[in-house]
This record gives sequence, C-alpha cells and structure tokens, in this order.
Amino acid sequence: MNQVTQSRIRALRSRVRRTRLGLLIARLRRRRTLGDELAAAVLKRAKDIPTFTTQEELQALHYLAMQCHEGANALEIGSYLGASACYLAASLVGRKGKLICIDTWANETMPEGTRDTFAEFQRNTAEVSNIITTIKKRSESIEESELPSSIALAFIDGDHSYDAVKCDVKLLAPRIEEAGVLAFHDIYYFEGVSRVVGELLITGKWRAAGQISNLIWLKNQHFTQ
Repeated sequence: MNQVTQSRIRALRSRVRRTRLGLLIARLRRRRTLGDELAAAVLKRAKDIPTFTTQEELQALHYLAMQCHEGANALEIGSYLGASACYLAASLVGRKGKLICIDTWANETMPEGTRDTFAEFQRNTAEVSNIITTIKKRSESIEESELPSSIALAFIDGDHSYDAVKCDVKLLAPRIEEAGVLAFHDIYYFEGVSRVVGELLITGKWRAAGQISNLIWLKNQHFTQ
C-alpha cells in the first residue's frame, strides 16, 4: 500500500470518527434542555480560545462530559487558557455538575515559555465560573481534602513526563467512579503518557473506551468476586 493510499485511508477514518462523534453529541443534546442556551454561548466563545487541543478532541471531551450523571464531579489537570474547561463545563452546567481545574497557570511546560495565564483563564471561563473550582498548584502538592471522593470524569493534560503523569494517576485513579472515565491527551506525542496508559491497561482494571486523534480515554472496570 503506497503512502498516498495510506493517507487517504487515515483521512477517511478521521472523517468517520468525527461524523459518529457529531451524531452522538446531537443525540445527547436532544435529551437536554436545562442550560442549553448557556452551553451554546460557552461553546461559541470557546472556539476562539487558543489551545493545543484540536477541535475534534475538544468535541470528544464535550461528549464525555455529556454522559456524566446528574451532579457529577469532573476534573482536569492542565487548564491553560480554558478551552477544554469550557467544553467540559458546557456539558456539566445543565446537569448540576462541578468541574475542578488544576494548574499553576504559570505555563511551565508550554512551548511559548513561562508567563501568568490565570487572568486569561478566568476571563475565558467567566460564563461558567459558578461551577468551576480552581486549584492553583502542581498536582503533587494537592492535599487529599482538596478533592472530592468521587469523580465521574478526569482529563489529564498537565506535565507529560512519566513521573508527573504517574503522580496524576495515583492521585485520581482511586477516586474514579465505577464505569467512570480517565482521559489522557498527547498519547502519541509523549512517551510518559503512553507508558502510563499502557501500565493501566495491563492491570485489567481499566479498558480503552475510545480514542480521537491524540486523545484517549479509559473506563474504570470493577470486578466482583
């Protein structure tokens, strides 16, 4: 198979995934009315927020959050300027859910260099700030009491080194609900991320539930003896 054919196949697969995801999101939206106008306004604004997450990946996060139950807790590590937070919160706002955003907002691991991005994050997420709790720390510095005991959806997109991702998982995995979701960004670009995901899958306690572009999500599996 030549390179042109392979490229066409990859492009076709990507279009199919986007179409399926779009249909699933539309189906879930038809079931909801509360908060729809606010959600639409948030998503419209979010499209203009600079981000290293693709539109396809953001839509996938939006879809995952739409599947959360009423009053669910969601969490993300690595919020940057708030694009992913907006896509998550747009789904949670009509379900009385909460979103915890963990970041230093000092840009330590971003290619553009260090700077304070917290004010930009606050402006970009202002419309859904009532359901967002910010924790301005590195994840390894977080106290147990600062997090809820139960989390339906967690998105890890902070420091991508192996030790840092491992630390994030150690912090969050015990809190993920049965059939809850643990999502990772940059699965293909950073060895640390792919190693940790592989280690989780080997345990048999997690299964790969979906993948869009450079985003993968796992589901928590609880087995009874």
